[in-house]
Amino acid sequence: MAFPLQLGVQFTPAELATMKAAAQTITSTIISKMDFNMGNEEREELSKVGDERAPFVIKSVADYGVTYPNLNGQAYTHLMASMDLGTYAQMFEVLTVLKEAVERTEEMQMVAGHFCFEFMRDQYDNAKKYRSKNVAGAQVVYDGLKDCFEQSTQNPVPPKPDPIP
Repeated sequence: MAFPLQLGVQFTPAELATMKAAAQTITSTIISKMDFNMGNEEREELSKVGDERAPFVIKSVADYGVTYPNLNGQAYTHLMASMDLGTYAQMFEVLTVLKEAVERTEEMQMVAGHFCFEFMRDQYDNAKKYRSKNVAGAQVVYDGLKDCFEQSTQNPVPPKPDPIP
């Protein structure tokens, strides 16, 4: 879809609650199986299985683990490895859906923010133009927004908004 010329979208409280509940369902379901809560160092210590290593891991567990059981380790059984391989595949499916949801959520927020910023820019430009003509509120709006627009002439940075509850 092309970039819209306007947004004007609003979610109902029920829609927002449904989206948040869906995300919470995923979190709660995973925690019900096992809650890790690892730190960054712990995450970095884990062996990583990505696109390049996944075929080897799958072959090891699904093929070699069955065909050559005498080479399987004793501490971590083939049964456990098979279960975890299934979990790895399941989480891949969930992540695929979640990544799309996150991307669409970020895009919606970015587009909404864009239009809010453009509104603010127009408002500021009007206030700047009309403040010398004593238009009601022009000086107040100009003073309130000038730090955003006049701090850098190359790339103005909007102030960070307060988090919306």
